[in-house]
Amino acid sequence: TMAAMFTSPRIPPLNFALVSPGVYRSGFPTRRNIPFLRDLGLRTVVRLTKTDYSGEMLDFFSACGIRVIDCATKGNLEPFTRIKPKVLRRALTALCIDAFHPVLVHCINGEQTTGCVVGCLRREQGWALAAIFDEYRRHVNGSKVRALDLQVIELCDERPDVDSLGDEAADEEKAKRKREKKKKNAENGGEDAATVQTAGTPAADATAGDTVPAVIETTCMASAGIGHDPNAIAHAQGDVTGGHDTNVQELSPAAASEPSCQPIVVSRSRSAPHAAAPS
Repeated sequence: TMAAMFTSPRIPPLNFALVSPGVYRSGFPTRRNIPFLRDLGLRTVVRLTKTDYSGEMLDFFSACGIRVIDCATKGNLEPFTRIKPKVLRRALTALCIDAFHPVLVHCINGEQTTGCVVGCLRREQGWALAAIFDEYRRHVNGSKVRALDLQVIELCDERPDVDSLGDEAADEEKAKRKREKKKKNAENGGEDAATVQTAGTPAADATAGDTVPAVIETTCMASAGIGHDPNAIAHAQGDVTGGHDTNVQELSPAAASEPSCQPIVVSRSRSAPHAAAPS
């Protein structure tokens, strides 16, 4: 029974190994591996072989809500048989996208075909070819190393594609990406709104030394209770700049009479404040 299986010894499948967090590889899982696989909390199994699962395994997958992604292939066999690009793309998608993790990828013995798919995953993760080939050989008996597997890994240009699966998990991942993009756009929009940018600001004079380039600051004088007196505007602007040397563009009588907010051009200096000239 299923209850008896859950209390059995934990026996991993043939050639079982951790690939990366949430990603595992192995040979074909059998009934005796169920307690071990249950502890992994698998969400997905990627099947690279046409061999059918036993009834007990199918019951286990159903009871635990584990989806099986069928990527059955004959593998890479000389001279003409290779893993189809669309099959490789489906497998890589399940291995790369968090919505499918934890995930187990397996063939019959967990050697050549699984090793080839994992090698392509390592390419996606940025591994060097020497390290990828070394990992492939560690899981394959010396006489079973396939030169065609290594060639497929080296020339692999397949990338994860959620649309290649078209199931519920793929839709979930696309929705997640859409939410993240919307959130990012909202955050960027908030930053843009907080930063006042004015087009056409004159460039700083090349002879200005260490003077900071001029900036446009728009201040609503009516709300500040200053009115439209140019002297009051200069005094208020001096308060904002902390007493530093400032050059305030005087407002014309026509501009001073305008009831709207007034643009003030301020050139700030990093030098120490000058002493006030005697009146």
